[in-house]
Amino acid sequence: MRKTFFFLFSSLSLFSFSIYAQNTIKLDRKISVVGSGTVTAFPDAAQITISFLHIKPTLREAINENQLTSEQVLKIVKKYVSDSTEIQTSLISTDKSYKWDQKLSKEVFVGFQSSQKLIFTLERDLKKNQIKSSGKKINYDIMLGSTKEMVDLYKNIGRFSLSNETVFINGENGTGKELLAKILHEFNKKEIGEFLVIHGNINELADKVIFGEEIYDGNKLLEVKQSSLEKASNGTILIKEVENLSLETQIKLLEFIETGNFVRINGKEKVNSKTRIICSSSKNLEEMVEENRFYEGLWDKIEKNTLYIPPLREKKDDLPELIEYFIDIFNDELKLNIKGVDKLALNKIMKYNFPNNIKELKSVIKASMALARNEYIIVEDLPAQVIGTKISKRYGAVHDWVLADWIEGELDMLEKTNEGEYYDSLISRVERELIRQVLERTKGKKVEAAELLGITRTTLRTKMNSYGLD
Repeated sequence: MRKTFFFLFSSLSLFSFSIYAQNTIKLDRKISVVGSGTVTAFPDAAQITISFLHIKPTLREAINENQLTSEQVLKIVKKYVSDSTEIQTSLISTDKSYKWDQKLSKEVFVGFQSSQKLIFTLERDLKKNQIKSSGKKINYDIMLGSTKEMVDLYKNIGRFSLSNETVFINGENGTGKELLAKILHEFNKKEIGEFLVIHGNINELADKVIFGEEIYDGNKLLEVKQSSLEKASNGTILIKEVENLSLETQIKLLEFIETGNFVRINGKEKVNSKTRIICSSSKNLEEMVEENRFYEGLWDKIEKNTLYIPPLREKKDDLPELIEYFIDIFNDELKLNIKGVDKLALNKIMKYNFPNNIKELKSVIKASMALARNEYIIVEDLPAQVIGTKISKRYGAVHDWVLADWIEGELDMLEKTNEGEYYDSLISRVERELIRQVLERTKGKKVEAAELLGITRTTLRTKMNSYGLD
């Protein structure tokens, strides 16, 4: 496929650039001279823009090519610019590419294109040897994909990353809402402050966390608990599960978004902050507004700037690309050399809906690679939920990280349901499954099962009754 690459310096064959020059010499309005003279002013700074455009069969390949080109360019530029050089990296822009087919008399799809710009601000004193890059490396794991839905999302990311407007991110669990918020924060050059995450499900605590608190003894101020709005000044706050905020907190949040001012709990004075607010939810907030379960004014404000992350089941065509990407990642992490997934295993994966989306896909690929006995993942290597078999019939060593991933997933679900009692909930699930499998192996013989478990028959009977295993 054709690759277009623009660069400034004569050492390269193709180049495209623009220069911005500015005089800063100040002259006296009244000059008296005898004879003639010449005043020469050199520009204090020059702005150089280097553009890249790549067209590849997949969006991932196009993005990767951009990143590689950017790294190569920076290495070359290092020889020519000083340490005072400011470098700005634009967000990668993506789109589909078409060309006119004379025979068909219509445009035909040729691939996906990605483009990016590097902007250098050069000072007059051009020293060699060093370069400082302000470009930021972002983890795009969850943002990969080349379906129409993902291409549209990329375009909107570029648009919202250039502003400080409040954004609402909507998507199911595991789609990468927090990651998207981080991308918006890190690509906004105006945002130099912190990136903070607040969970809306902390209920009554959320108000104090967001707005802070002033503690008084009568009229005497004893303590000021700083708000997140102050901690993240000139930065970003992501409010996850915004629908769980109390109605009062929602109203106060809207007031801040509209005015930039807020009052601490028990406070007497307004406080100003330039913190950007990003809200996220996996719920249908429009329905919640109709049911009077979400403040309509806040919804009217945030719904205008909505970013929707589609679930995996709505972009199944992206699965092969995502699988390939994660295999590369985990080959490095696990010191393996897995080359791919065989057809039968891929069919199983394609049929599975992944209720926890990208997060679950990553876990599935990682677990399958650990169990794989050859260079390709086969059906037998896939986790139980994908192939629909009992976990008790799987063989192979269980790695610590597999258990860790399961516990993490369960904790996430418990956190969302706000049930608490994490210990009892997790231990009881593990214990029930252990007893069930031991009874299965002993064909229901309680004496033998109790002996294998290392508990008394009475204890076993009590636990069987509590877990409904009679």
